[in-house]
Amino acid sequence: MLSAIAAKFMERKLVASTWEAEMDERGKFVKLFREYYEGDHRLKLTPEMKAMMQISDDVLDRYNANYCEMVVNTMADRLTIDRMQASSPNPPQDDTGKTVDPAQTWTDDLLKANRFDALQLDVREAALRDGETFIMLEYSDTLGRMEFFHNLAWDGDCGVLVVFDRHQKHILAGAKVWYESDVKRVNIYYQNSIERYTADEGATELTLMPQVDGFNNPEMTERSGKVPGVPIVRFSRKKKPTSELKNVIPLQDSLNRTLVSMVMAAELTAFSVMFAVGWKPPQKITPGMIYHAMLTDEAGKTVVPQNEDEAKALVAMLNAFKLSRIEGGSLTELIKQGDWIISQIEKITSTPMDLGSGVQSGEALKQLDVRLQGKVEGAQVTFGNSYEDLVNLAALQQTVFGSKFPPEIKSVDAQWKNAEMRNNADVLALFKLLNDAGYERAALQALGKSSLGGFGEPDITKMLEDKAKDVATKIERAQGNVPNFNGLVPPTSNSLNFNPSAN
Repeated sequence: MLSAIAAKFMERKLVASTWEAEMDERGKFVKLFREYYEGDHRLKLTPEMKAMMQISDDVLDRYNANYCEMVVNTMADRLTIDRMQASSPNPPQDDTGKTVDPAQTWTDDLLKANRFDALQLDVREAALRDGETFIMLEYSDTLGRMEFFHNLAWDGDCGVLVVFDRHQKHILAGAKVWYESDVKRVNIYYQNSIERYTADEGATELTLMPQVDGFNNPEMTERSGKVPGVPIVRFSRKKKPTSELKNVIPLQDSLNRTLVSMVMAAELTAFSVMFAVGWKPPQKITPGMIYHAMLTDEAGKTVVPQNEDEAKALVAMLNAFKLSRIEGGSLTELIKQGDWIISQIEKITSTPMDLGSGVQSGEALKQLDVRLQGKVEGAQVTFGNSYEDLVNLAALQQTVFGSKFPPEIKSVDAQWKNAEMRNNADVLALFKLLNDAGYERAALQALGKSSLGGFGEPDITKMLEDKAKDVATKIERAQGNVPNFNGLVPPTSNSLNFNPSAN
């Protein structure tokens, strides 16, 4: 089926002949990354080791310490959009003189309607785990607005595939593969058209559907000379999709094998294997039992020597009896090996991990956190560009397909929460410093971008407005409580005669 998609793209000279093999290999890796993230790790044991551990399956789902999920989530937790700041060329003012930017209002409503807070959680996790992920756009006539749909990358069976221009900047075409019941569907998107197909299992060709949801197939998406483009936005930390787990998996396999060795060494220490020579000890072992060995005849009676030579022979045979313990390996050395592997995962992924060395100071954690912060800030740039493209593309698509045009957008800027790890004491100290100096908005912004706050610019504006209203209400009430305050009127010449020269 991948070959059929490749053939469609090759007809338009969008891809080279090697594209299919590249996408096939990438799909296998994406599938592997997802399995390791979920803790479904490959079993790297010999048949003898499996037998000792009583493991019969091919997935090591009982003896693993899954650090893959931690590597992805630790970075993803710091990639939180604070706000998508949009602006119009000439925003109007309301009756109070306050600027109300229609571009910002439209953007806020668009993201809220598409539950952007949850959408960005899925996007950042999938992009870091798989190396890339996608958001697809579609105008809904029923809702009268654009809808966003998160779609995963190609995993060898389903997902999204895209073709970029030679600068790796603009998407020239894309394909989405998914199942509807037992039918495999394939949509191919170009700059000005959509083609919808079905694909049989193992088919080398795609079957064009005659009509879909009342639309002709292929469907020309160009309207009044306006080309909507491919309705797909890609999110990736790098131009070439690179999962955060690419270099973790070999170490994860080594850690799992070390864990198995630790478990087996502990088993052999707690339940030792005994080695007997010259006699057969009883199979059942109970605490405090006493082993004894003697020479018996065929009837089970103890052999009694009849002369000196027989006695010497019996003594020699009894001295040959042996019962020894097969000791397990050193748990201390295995634990050191496990800690070393974990430290390597920490270094190659720039992910701070607590190896049980105790609680570290805030400054030490900051130093440990610098490299991860650098990665996060880099991801903020690339992901931020994609979110900005998403808003701009949504505006274009609504202009092409919608009955109501969106406002003109001059610029869109993704604003992120602070990626730097700070302890609560530092955040509160900064908040107090700014607030005491009279910079209330700056103080709330510092608090809002930390893990303590979690609120954005609209919330800050509302808090300051609510505070101003509360102050005004308190002043009103205070004035009303002063005796005869409301009854006072300014003096006039008829009510008061004032003569400075009078005695």
